[in-house]
Amino acid sequence: GMPVALAENKGIAYQGCIPLGMGFIIEESEAIAWIDESERNSEVLFPYLTGDDANSRPDMSASRWAIDFNERSETEAARYVLPFERLRSTVYPERLKGSDSTLKANWWKYLRNRPAMRKAIAGLDEVLAITLVSKIAMPVRVSAHQVISNRLAVFATDSFAMQALLSSSPHWLWAVKYGTTLETRINYTPVDVFETFPLL
Repeated sequence: GMPVALAENKGIAYQGCIPLGMGFIIEESEAIAWIDESERNSEVLFPYLTGDDANSRPDMSASRWAIDFNERSETEAARYVLPFERLRSTVYPERLKGSDSTLKANWWKYLRNRPAMRKAIAGLDEVLAITLVSKIAMPVRVSAHQVISNRLAVFATDSFAMQALLSSSPHWLWAVKYGTTLETRINYTPVDVFETFPLL
């Protein structure tokens, strides 16, 4: 039969953030230049880790950065002049074309900010992450002080024991059996795979 979600696994695994708009994503050199111009810009500029970065970069570092106003109001966001103006010129026109009134009204915010995830990883320096679509579904240890994209499952723990468990053959076989597939790759879904996986 199909396994069911286990209460003890709730509040650990999440999908990363969904910005919705390429204007949120900038090159590292530009982010550094903006921070050099005004140090307070560092409060809303962060490395942006994607599944491709985790799969292809040996140090699993982010290749680009992201503007992230999180839950700041429009007035608060406007105080960060360069990042705000970038979004006004790129994301704002895109959002106006859509039919979602909430997205239009909150054009400087991500489609999915993942507040529950952010609360769960607050205070952690590192978290575990698994690329959602891959052949190996292997956890990696990454910095919690960055924007982690929706192409990664984020685990609100820095436990080496949990990392070992997520790296194990039983967990991989569970992902193969109860996850979905995309072509020849595993599509790791935290709800179907991790929340049903017996930890003990």
